[in-house]
Amino acid sequence: MFHKILVPIDGSEHSDHALEQAVALAASLSHEVKITILHVSPILVLNEPPIISIEEDAEAEGQQILKPAEDKLTAAGISYDVQLKTGDPSTIITQFADDNQVDLIMMGSRGAGLISEILLGSVSHNVIKHAHCPVMVTK
Repeated sequence: MFHKILVPIDGSEHSDHALEQAVALAASLSHEVKITILHVSPILVLNEPPIISIEEDAEAEGQQILKPAEDKLTAAGISYDVQLKTGDPSTIITQFADDNQVDLIMMGSRGAGLISEILLGSVSHNVIKHAHCPVMVTK
């Protein structure tokens, strides 16, 4: 059964929908469920030193993305945790799920076309491929 649900969010409409589905699932279960919302800021590789602090900006952007999700979970009365990480999103998501014995990863799909996925890969595809637990991808 699902007791720990991980919802990676990136501020997209698809990740918002995944959070809504996770809230609905948690509300439908007869036992306590804890949802962890996770935002991963990708690592940027620059050839020149930045003029502004990219790390601070990435953290501020992550907090802005997490805040509405926190508000939704608080309003729904669901137990939750918030995580803000930096790195390769699919690696961080699967590692976090493994380290924290997550029962389900519920995430949005950006709906990338087949050609884009073949050439670039996608976070959801990599998570599905490497996660130890079930992954539900919502559109």
